[in-house]
Amino acid sequence: MFKKIALIKCLTLLAFQFVNAQQVLSFQIPDCEITSVQDSYDFNTEINLYPNPADDILTINWGANFNEVNKIYVYNLKGALVISKSINSNIDRTFHLDVKELETGLYYLILMTDKDSFGKTFLVN
Repeated sequence: MFKKIALIKCLTLLAFQFVNAQQVLSFQIPDCEITSVQDSYDFNTEINLYPNPADDILTINWGANFNEVNKIYVYNLKGALVISKSINSNIDRTFHLDVKELETGLYYLILMTDKDSFGKTFLVN
């Protein structure tokens, strides 16, 4: 899926954005201007999280367009890092994440490759 993204030039970068199918939570970036708009491939359509909401184990599956995933980070809504895992990408592009110690709520998962990072939200019961 392709979508339009805006390239923004800022004096200082003060932005953080959570996006899921139903809501966008973002903060203002002062003194910025849009310098261009271009097409971008939406890699989030290739990140599958299930079951969502999760109770004990969250299965993460990513598409073939990703470079090798080597780290997984999970942040709570306060912005605190609650899980950090180094992984070896495997052929089936799947990882099972233990979330049973997390409190009930909304979390933001980031998959890291050597070149990029991709994120998606999930719920814990």
